[in-house]
Amino acid sequence: MESAGVKVADREEYSAQRQVDGQRLRVHCLHWAGPDAPVVAMVHGLEGSWDTWHPLRRGCFKRFTLFSLKLPWDGQAGYEWCHVRPAREWLALTLDLLPVAPTLIVAHSYGVNVVLEYLERNGLGALEGLVLMSSFYRTDAGGNDWRVFEGCLRGFRAILEQGIALRRGRELETGLMSVIVDKVVDHVGPVGFAECFSHFVRTPLLHLERLALPALVIAGERDPGATAAGNAALAAALPAGQITVLPRCGHFGMVEHPHLVEATVRQFLMQRLPALLVDRPVPSTRHTARERVNQWREE
Repeated sequence: MESAGVKVADREEYSAQRQVDGQRLRVHCLHWAGPDAPVVAMVHGLEGSWDTWHPLRRGCFKRFTLFSLKLPWDGQAGYEWCHVRPAREWLALTLDLLPVAPTLIVAHSYGVNVVLEYLERNGLGALEGLVLMSSFYRTDAGGNDWRVFEGCLRGFRAILEQGIALRRGRELETGLMSVIVDKVVDHVGPVGFAECFSHFVRTPLLHLERLALPALVIAGERDPGATAAGNAALAAALPAGQITVLPRCGHFGMVEHPHLVEATVRQFLMQRLPALLVDRPVPSTRHTARERVNQWREE
Protein backbone atom coordinates (compact mmCIF):
# COMPACT_ATOMS: atom_id res chain seq x y z
CA MET A 1 0.00 0.00 0.00
CA GLU A 2 1.28 3.45 -0.85
CA SER A 3 0.39 7.00 -0.04
CA ALA A 4 2.22 9.85 -1.69
CA GLY A 5 2.25 13.57 -1.20
CA VAL A 6 4.40 16.65 -1.32
CA LYS A 7 5.04 18.51 1.88
CA VAL A 8 6.11 22.04 1.08
CA ALA A 9 6.46 24.76 3.67
CA ASP A 10 6.99 28.45 2.98
CA ARG A 11 10.64 28.32 3.87
CA GLU A 12 13.94 27.93 2.09
CA GLU A 13 13.94 24.14 2.07
CA TYR A 14 11.78 21.94 -0.13
CA SER A 15 10.92 18.44 0.99
CA ALA A 16 8.74 15.74 -0.48
CA GLN A 17 7.77 12.44 1.06
CA ARG A 18 5.74 9.34 0.47
CA GLN A 19 4.75 6.36 2.59
CA VAL A 20 5.28 2.97 0.93
CA ASP A 21 4.70 -0.35 2.69
CA GLY A 22 5.34 1.19 6.09
CA GLN A 23 8.50 3.01 5.00
CA ARG A 24 8.70 6.80 4.87
CA LEU A 25 10.70 7.93 1.86
CA ARG A 26 11.75 11.54 1.69
CA VAL A 27 13.94 14.02 -0.16
CA HIS A 28 15.39 17.17 1.44
CA CYS A 29 16.71 20.18 -0.43
CA LEU A 30 20.03 21.03 1.21
CA HIS A 31 20.85 23.88 -1.16
CA TRP A 32 19.00 25.66 -3.96
CA ALA A 33 21.15 27.19 -6.70
CA GLY A 34 18.44 28.57 -8.96
CA PRO A 35 15.83 27.17 -11.36
CA ASP A 36 18.40 26.44 -14.09
CA ALA A 37 21.02 24.80 -11.87
CA PRO A 38 21.80 21.10 -12.35
CA VAL A 39 20.40 18.81 -9.67
CA VAL A 40 22.44 16.46 -7.49
CA ALA A 41 20.88 13.46 -5.72
CA MET A 42 22.81 12.37 -2.60
CA VAL A 43 22.45 8.77 -1.41
CA HIS A 44 23.54 7.74 2.11
CA GLY A 45 24.85 4.38 3.26
CA LEU A 46 23.66 1.70 5.69
CA GLU A 47 22.71 3.23 9.06
CA GLY A 48 23.53 6.59 7.49
CA SER A 49 21.33 9.66 7.39
CA TRP A 50 20.17 12.23 4.87
CA ASP A 51 21.91 14.97 6.87
CA THR A 52 25.29 13.24 6.43
CA TRP A 53 25.80 15.47 3.42
CA HIS A 54 25.43 18.83 5.20
CA PRO A 55 29.22 19.48 5.35
CA LEU A 56 29.42 19.43 1.53
CA ARG A 57 27.28 22.53 1.10
CA ARG A 58 30.38 24.46 0.05
CA GLY A 59 32.58 25.35 -2.90
CA CYS A 60 31.59 23.80 -6.21
CA PHE A 61 28.55 22.15 -4.64
CA LYS A 62 26.94 25.57 -4.31
CA ARG A 63 26.55 25.60 -8.08
CA PHE A 64 24.10 22.71 -7.79
CA THR A 65 20.67 22.24 -6.28
CA LEU A 66 21.36 19.51 -3.72
CA PHE A 67 18.74 16.94 -2.78
CA SER A 68 19.53 14.48 0.00
CA LEU A 69 17.49 11.27 0.05
CA LYS A 70 16.15 9.59 3.18
CA LEU A 71 16.15 5.88 2.39
CA PRO A 72 14.96 2.78 4.28
CA TRP A 73 18.48 1.62 5.07
CA ASP A 74 18.92 4.48 7.52
CA GLY A 75 17.53 1.84 9.89
CA GLN A 76 15.02 4.10 11.62
CA ALA A 77 12.16 1.68 10.88
CA GLY A 78 14.21 -1.51 11.14
CA TYR A 79 15.13 -3.80 8.28
CA GLU A 80 11.86 -5.40 7.26
CA TRP A 81 12.12 -3.41 4.04
CA CYS A 82 14.63 -6.02 2.84
CA HIS A 83 11.79 -8.55 2.55
CA VAL A 84 9.44 -6.25 0.63
CA ARG A 85 11.42 -5.21 -2.47
CA PRO A 86 15.05 -4.86 -3.61
CA ALA A 87 16.98 -1.81 -2.46
CA ARG A 88 17.23 -0.52 -6.03
CA GLU A 89 13.41 -0.30 -6.16
CA TRP A 90 13.33 1.68 -2.91
CA LEU A 91 15.86 4.03 -4.49
CA ALA A 92 13.70 4.37 -7.61
CA LEU A 93 10.64 5.23 -5.51
CA THR A 94 12.59 7.92 -3.67
CA LEU A 95 14.16 9.41 -6.80
CA ASP A 96 10.63 9.78 -8.17
CA LEU A 97 10.04 12.39 -5.47
CA LEU A 98 12.55 14.77 -7.06
CA PRO A 99 10.98 17.60 -9.07
CA VAL A 100 13.47 16.95 -11.90
CA ALA A 101 15.82 14.10 -12.80
CA PRO A 102 19.32 14.41 -11.31
CA THR A 103 22.31 15.40 -13.41
CA LEU A 104 24.76 14.00 -10.87
CA ILE A 105 24.46 11.31 -8.20
CA VAL A 106 26.72 11.32 -5.15
CA ALA A 107 26.57 8.09 -3.16
CA HIS A 108 28.32 6.70 -0.11
CA SER A 109 29.18 3.18 1.07
CA TYR A 110 26.24 0.74 0.73
CA GLY A 111 24.43 3.48 -1.18
CA VAL A 112 27.00 3.07 -3.97
CA ASN A 113 26.07 -0.59 -4.40
CA VAL A 114 22.39 0.27 -4.63
CA VAL A 115 23.01 3.08 -7.12
CA LEU A 116 25.10 0.81 -9.37
CA GLU A 117 22.41 -1.88 -9.42
CA TYR A 118 19.72 0.72 -10.03
CA LEU A 119 21.57 2.26 -13.00
CA GLU A 120 22.41 -1.15 -14.43
CA ARG A 121 18.71 -2.06 -14.47
CA ASN A 122 17.13 1.32 -15.24
CA GLY A 123 19.66 3.07 -17.46
CA LEU A 124 21.35 6.44 -17.10
CA GLY A 125 18.48 8.73 -18.12
CA ALA A 126 19.57 12.36 -17.85
CA LEU A 127 22.50 11.48 -15.60
CA GLU A 128 25.85 12.98 -16.64
CA GLY A 129 28.18 11.90 -13.86
CA LEU A 130 28.74 9.91 -10.67
CA VAL A 131 30.66 10.48 -7.44
CA LEU A 132 31.05 7.21 -5.54
CA MET A 133 32.51 7.37 -2.04
CA SER A 134 33.85 4.54 0.14
CA SER A 135 32.57 1.80 -2.14
CA PHE A 136 32.43 -1.94 -1.44
CA TYR A 137 33.63 -3.75 -4.55
CA ARG A 138 35.43 -6.94 -5.50
CA THR A 139 36.48 -8.46 -8.81
CA ASP A 140 36.42 -12.16 -7.88
CA ALA A 141 33.01 -13.83 -7.97
CA GLY A 142 34.35 -16.95 -6.25
CA GLY A 143 35.75 -17.60 -2.80
CA ASN A 144 32.62 -16.63 -0.87
CA ASP A 145 33.31 -18.55 2.31
CA TRP A 146 32.82 -17.81 6.00
CA ARG A 147 36.22 -16.13 6.21
CA VAL A 148 35.04 -13.49 3.74
CA PHE A 149 31.82 -13.03 5.70
CA GLU A 150 33.64 -12.73 9.04
CA GLY A 151 36.17 -10.31 7.54
CA CYS A 152 33.34 -8.12 6.27
CA LEU A 153 31.69 -8.19 9.69
CA ARG A 154 34.94 -7.08 11.34
CA GLY A 155 35.23 -4.28 8.79
CA PHE A 156 31.63 -3.28 9.44
CA ARG A 157 32.29 -3.01 13.17
CA ALA A 158 35.41 -0.93 12.55
CA ILE A 159 33.44 1.41 10.28
CA LEU A 160 30.80 1.79 12.97
CA GLU A 161 33.52 2.71 15.46
CA GLN A 162 34.75 5.46 13.15
CA GLY A 163 31.22 6.78 12.67
CA ILE A 164 30.44 6.78 16.39
CA ALA A 165 33.70 8.57 17.23
CA LEU A 166 32.90 11.23 14.60
CA ARG A 167 29.42 11.79 16.00
CA ARG A 168 30.73 12.02 19.55
CA GLY A 169 33.60 14.26 18.50
CA ARG A 170 36.14 12.16 20.37
CA GLU A 171 37.49 8.67 20.85
CA LEU A 172 35.66 6.58 23.45
CA GLU A 173 37.02 4.19 26.03
CA THR A 174 37.39 0.75 24.45
CA GLY A 175 34.80 -0.98 26.61
CA LEU A 176 32.18 1.71 26.08
CA MET A 177 32.80 1.78 22.32
CA SER A 178 32.39 -1.99 22.16
CA VAL A 179 29.04 -1.79 23.95
CA ILE A 180 27.73 0.90 21.61
CA VAL A 181 28.91 -0.96 18.50
CA ASP A 182 27.27 -4.17 19.77
CA LYS A 183 23.96 -2.33 20.11
CA VAL A 184 24.15 -0.97 16.56
CA VAL A 185 25.10 -4.39 15.16
CA ASP A 186 22.17 -5.95 17.04
CA HIS A 187 19.88 -3.27 15.60
CA VAL A 188 21.03 -3.98 12.04
CA GLY A 189 20.77 -7.69 12.76
CA PRO A 190 21.55 -10.63 10.49
CA VAL A 191 18.96 -9.47 7.95
CA GLY A 192 20.39 -5.98 7.53
CA PHE A 193 24.01 -7.13 7.43
CA ALA A 194 23.24 -10.00 5.04
CA GLU A 195 21.57 -7.46 2.73
CA CYS A 196 24.73 -5.35 2.69
CA PHE A 197 27.01 -8.39 2.34
CA SER A 198 25.01 -9.81 -0.55
CA HIS A 199 25.41 -6.57 -2.51
CA PHE A 200 29.16 -6.74 -1.96
CA VAL A 201 29.67 -10.36 -3.06
CA ARG A 202 27.66 -9.90 -6.25
CA THR A 203 29.49 -6.76 -7.42
CA PRO A 204 31.60 -8.84 -9.87
CA LEU A 205 28.36 -9.70 -11.67
CA LEU A 206 27.47 -6.06 -12.35
CA HIS A 207 27.51 -5.00 -16.01
CA LEU A 208 29.43 -1.81 -15.34
CA GLU A 209 30.24 -1.42 -19.02
CA ARG A 210 26.71 -0.06 -19.35
CA LEU A 211 27.60 2.93 -17.16
CA ALA A 212 29.49 4.90 -19.79
CA LEU A 213 29.66 8.27 -18.08
CA PRO A 214 32.33 10.12 -16.07
CA ALA A 215 32.63 8.58 -12.61
CA LEU A 216 34.80 9.69 -9.70
CA VAL A 217 35.56 7.06 -7.07
CA ILE A 218 36.77 8.46 -3.74
CA ALA A 219 38.42 6.23 -1.13
CA GLY A 220 39.81 6.91 2.31
CA GLU A 221 43.38 5.89 3.03
CA ARG A 222 42.33 4.76 6.53
CA ASP A 223 39.01 3.14 5.65
CA PRO A 224 38.90 -0.17 7.56
CA GLY A 225 36.17 -1.74 5.42
CA ALA A 226 35.88 -0.20 1.95
CA THR A 227 39.53 -0.59 1.00
CA ALA A 228 41.46 1.64 -1.37
CA ALA A 229 42.26 -1.45 -3.47
CA GLY A 230 38.58 -2.32 -3.84
CA ASN A 231 37.72 1.25 -4.78
CA ALA A 232 40.54 1.30 -7.34
CA ALA A 233 39.16 -1.91 -8.85
CA LEU A 234 35.72 -0.27 -9.14
CA ALA A 235 37.21 2.76 -10.89
CA ALA A 236 39.05 0.47 -13.31
CA ALA A 237 35.86 -1.49 -14.05
CA LEU A 238 33.86 1.63 -14.93
CA PRO A 239 34.26 2.74 -18.58
CA ALA A 240 35.14 6.32 -17.60
CA GLY A 241 36.09 5.87 -13.97
CA GLN A 242 38.91 7.46 -11.99
CA ILE A 243 40.11 7.03 -8.42
CA THR A 244 41.25 9.47 -5.75
CA VAL A 245 42.47 8.22 -2.37
CA LEU A 246 42.19 10.82 0.36
CA PRO A 247 45.13 10.79 2.82
CA ARG A 248 44.46 10.51 6.56
CA CYS A 249 40.79 9.83 5.81
CA GLY A 250 38.56 6.99 6.94
CA HIS A 251 35.14 5.82 5.77
CA PHE A 252 33.32 9.12 6.20
CA GLY A 253 35.29 11.57 4.08
CA MET A 254 32.41 14.03 3.68
CA VAL A 255 32.36 14.44 7.47
CA GLU A 256 36.07 14.06 8.28
CA HIS A 257 37.51 16.22 5.48
CA PRO A 258 34.70 17.89 3.51
CA HIS A 259 37.14 20.46 2.10
CA LEU A 260 39.23 17.67 0.54
CA VAL A 261 36.15 15.98 -0.88
CA GLU A 262 34.92 19.28 -2.35
CA ALA A 263 38.32 20.03 -3.90
CA THR A 264 38.50 16.53 -5.38
CA VAL A 265 35.01 16.77 -6.86
CA ARG A 266 35.71 20.27 -8.18
CA GLN A 267 38.85 19.07 -9.99
CA PHE A 268 36.91 16.12 -11.42
CA LEU A 269 34.15 18.37 -12.72
CA MET A 270 36.59 20.87 -14.20
CA GLN A 271 38.34 18.09 -16.10
CA ARG A 272 35.43 15.87 -17.09
CA LEU A 273 32.19 17.89 -16.85
CA PRO A 274 33.14 21.58 -17.05
CA ALA A 275 29.73 22.61 -18.42
CA LEU A 276 28.21 21.84 -15.02
CA LEU A 277 30.32 24.57 -13.41
CA VAL A 278 29.30 27.50 -15.61
CA ASP A 279 27.87 30.51 -13.81
CA ARG A 280 24.09 30.64 -13.76
CA PRO A 281 22.07 33.62 -12.55
CA VAL A 282 20.31 33.10 -9.25
CA PRO A 283 17.11 35.14 -8.86
CA SER A 284 17.65 38.09 -6.53
CA THR A 285 14.20 37.70 -5.00
CA ARG A 286 13.70 35.06 -2.36
CA HIS A 287 11.51 32.25 -3.65
CA THR A 288 9.51 30.11 -1.30
CA ALA A 289 9.80 26.37 -1.68
CA ARG A 290 6.25 26.21 -3.02
CA GLU A 291 7.06 28.72 -5.77
CA ARG A 292 10.16 26.80 -6.80
CA VAL A 293 8.34 23.47 -6.95
CA ASN A 294 5.53 24.98 -9.01
CA GLN A 295 8.07 26.46 -11.40
CA TRP A 296 9.83 23.10 -11.84
CA ARG A 297 6.53 21.34 -12.49
CA GLU A 298 5.42 23.89 -15.05
CA GLU A 299 8.66 23.35 -16.93
